[in-house]
Amino acid sequence: GTVPPSLGSLVSLVALNLSWNHLRGQIPSRLGQIKDLSYLSLAGNNLVGPIPSSFGQLHSLETLELSSNSLSGEIPNNLVNLR
Repeated sequence: GTVPPSLGSLVSLVALNLSWNHLRGQIPSRLGQIKDLSYLSLAGNNLVGPIPSSFGQLHSLETLELSSNSLSGEIPNNLVNLR
């Protein structure tokens, strides 16, 4: 399956672990709308494409795990500057 963009509507979600679920496709930019998210793991899937720049809006984010995917592009500047 893919990462459902509708997860972005769960604005009070604090932790999301979708690691090692055989997910494919791109990371939905709507995940950047989960304002209270402090932990996000999408490791160990078959995700491709860039890291959404909207992740820079995740000001509560403390842990981001994206290893073991096929992501491409650069890490967005606004994500690098968090904390």
